[in-house]
Amino acid sequence: GKSSGKRMIVIHSHWLLPIQPGERGRLILWAETSTGKLTKPRGRPRLPAHAFALPPDDLVKTIQPFISSVSGTPAPFTLILPAIKNTPIPSPGLVHEWDEFHTAAPTGLRRFKLEGLSLEPAAALHILNSLPTPADLPPHLAFGDDLRFWITAGQLALEMLAAQRYIPAIEQVDTQTFHARWRPIFDRPDDAARLAQLLSAMPPAARACLPIELTGDLFCVRDYKGCPYCLPPIYGG
Repeated sequence: GKSSGKRMIVIHSHWLLPIQPGERGRLILWAETSTGKLTKPRGRPRLPAHAFALPPDDLVKTIQPFISSVSGTPAPFTLILPAIKNTPIPSPGLVHEWDEFHTAAPTGLRRFKLEGLSLEPAAALHILNSLPTPADLPPHLAFGDDLRFWITAGQLALEMLAAQRYIPAIEQVDTQTFHARWRPIFDRPDDAARLAQLLSAMPPAARACLPIELTGDLFCVRDYKGCPYCLPPIYGG
């Protein structure tokens, strides 16, 4: 059951890849909540809504005690998650009282639509480095494995900025368009080992936000074990 009758909230984050030339990547924050009755989608929707995602406005209220200014904007996105038919399975950190998840077996991976808090890179870096440690969170709040991973990545990015380990570069986005960019410099003896360690620590859930445009040969969700671009089981297994 839930502690003290209070709702449980698990905060997650994902990096949204740019799809169109000239777009920038951005961080998306969202959260699961175990409050209220589980609402399952009716019929057989092609892209069902996530059944227990916290609205973005409530997410802002949840993190405001830790961060003075939250500059993100609500934005729709999709996630590929383990599911029981049209309902996503809660992540392991979400304490809930929904009996159906204790008795039914997963039926596979499914894409769900959600709305989260979209953050530009500078705002994302500020939030990732301002959140408290998991040990300092109140009992009803937890961070998902994906958010903990991006917090670690944000700490490395902040370290690179503080040490001025970046150079100007030009990126070609199409035949006639070039954009100025700053590129990190990984030239120290331990850089390769640190990057390899970070990549090996990436939880599968952090890769659940592949864009819906990646289809066909790039994203073979029914044969993920044989496809290097596809997701392994997200919550263990």
